[in-house]
Amino acid sequence: FRRDLDNGPLSRQIQGHPLLAYNVHLLEKIAAEPEAPRFSSYSGGGGPGAIFSQVQNYFCGEASADPGSVPLITTYFLYDNGYSPSAGQIRADMPTFKRRIDELAAATGRHPAVFFLELDAIGSSAGLAASGVLPLWEQKIRYEVQRIGALPHAVVYVEGGYSDANSADYTARALNAVGVRHIRGFFTNDTHHAWTIDEVRWANQVSKLTHGAHFVVNTASNGRGPKLHPGGIGGIEAL
Repeated sequence: FRRDLDNGPLSRQIQGHPLLAYNVHLLEKIAAEPEAPRFSSYSGGGGPGAIFSQVQNYFCGEASADPGSVPLITTYFLYDNGYSPSAGQIRADMPTFKRRIDELAAATGRHPAVFFLELDAIGSSAGLAASGVLPLWEQKIRYEVQRIGALPHAVVYVEGGYSDANSADYTARALNAVGVRHIRGFFTNDTHHAWTIDEVRWANQVSKLTHGAHFVVNTASNGRGPKLHPGGIGGIEAL
């Protein structure tokens, strides 16, 4: 496709349209950047069989397009009821959540992959701790950690949050509760834009409290660092 844009039939079609050519090549730059695929409650509608089909199709396409590659995959299955679910909502969603995770695991099978489980799983959980439902929340994450962590060729990290949100003590307690010691480790800065050095310092503190768990810092979108609140109140926020 890129060859067609640069030198082939598509290139000739856009040569007479400078603005279109400019926009196409801007999009080409975006498309050329690798991005981890995400599987979530919304994949294929999330109904029975949908996650299995989506994941299976992805691995088939990946094997055809880039043989021998090992994909990086993120998941986002926790938030069907928003960021402040009640205990009843978490319990009611548990069978559906487990079914989707089971489909993800079954479709992955023996394919090699690196999984980054549940964006915002722990980083956005402080409100759940305050309302007393964090243990139920952790049960869901623990199930996913155990299920995906048991796959024979999967390297698994679980979300640990960000340096500008929860304390290292809080984060480590939650990571220990979901079984971080049984997988490769945790990842940080997934939805925030904190400076990398701040993430490394904070994650090192978390690691010391999680039996030396390995960690990965997302640096894909923090080139300009965090966004400051206009009034200087409340520190920093996610972009």
